[in-house]
Amino acid sequence: MTEGFIEISDGSKAVRLALAPAEGLWTANRTPIKGWWGTPDAKVDLTERQGADGAHAVLSDAVVYSARTVTIDFAAYSRSVALEAFAGLQAMAGRIVRVRVNAGGEDTYCDGYVETKLDDVVGAFASGTVTVVCPDPRRRSSEKRTAILLPSGTVAGAGLRYSPGLSYPLSYGEGATDARNVGVVENRGTAPAWPVVVARGPMPDGFRLDISGDGWASSVEYSAPVRGSVELDFLSRTARAGSIDATANASIAGWHSVPPGSWARFALQGGGAVGSAIVECRDTYI
Repeated sequence: MTEGFIEISDGSKAVRLALAPAEGLWTANRTPIKGWWGTPDAKVDLTERQGADGAHAVLSDAVVYSARTVTIDFAAYSRSVALEAFAGLQAMAGRIVRVRVNAGGEDTYCDGYVETKLDDVVGAFASGTVTVVCPDPRRRSSEKRTAILLPSGTVAGAGLRYSPGLSYPLSYGEGATDARNVGVVENRGTAPAWPVVVARGPMPDGFRLDISGDGWASSVEYSAPVRGSVELDFLSRTARAGSIDATANASIAGWHSVPPGSWARFALQGGGAVGSAIVECRDTYI
């Protein structure tokens, strides 16, 4: 197999394709994967100017994209190999799958549902097409960046505090990035990355995350006790305590993304010397 691959998996099984002719399954045609590196179709409503050139201006927040549709042509010199792989893809129907592409110096993935077609079986040669429709068009790095935070050893709300009238850039003092309740994550992609934070108790008074970057600051507070674990998803702005929706316990503002090509500093304010939080962030592209 040449360097790089495409893999489709559903968590229990995986089908991998080489990027050039190989003994197993490989990607066919000159352009073996379509819809991966470019942006999906834009969903922007333009209002044409009456009696003037062009259309009215569009704000950045109004530039959004459709779902990402990824089409992969595959082939195999072995009919049995192709049919075995096709059966594996067929078994993923009706489930959410992950399509991962390791090529061009990037290793990224999208999640979606799969559609399959076996095009031709001629002697020992077989070919077909697999399509993955990804409702979320963002491509995320397969490798995540993490920061592990421990709460301050004092009372709830202690630790780093912001004074009224913030002055940028924020300074935490010499050696502050080594503080146990402070961590930094990066997003080296080209689109905003939305972190996931998993907090583990016990934190009887809940916790607060103070978040800052290059010229901005925000905070997210979880006001209920944390006995087991709580997951904060910054993209959906939701909180889950195990299998229970705990969003009502989280503040409704402050869910900030990590800007493309930039970083964000997280400070855990929880009180006590127990508990922890793990911040996860992935390079993101669209």
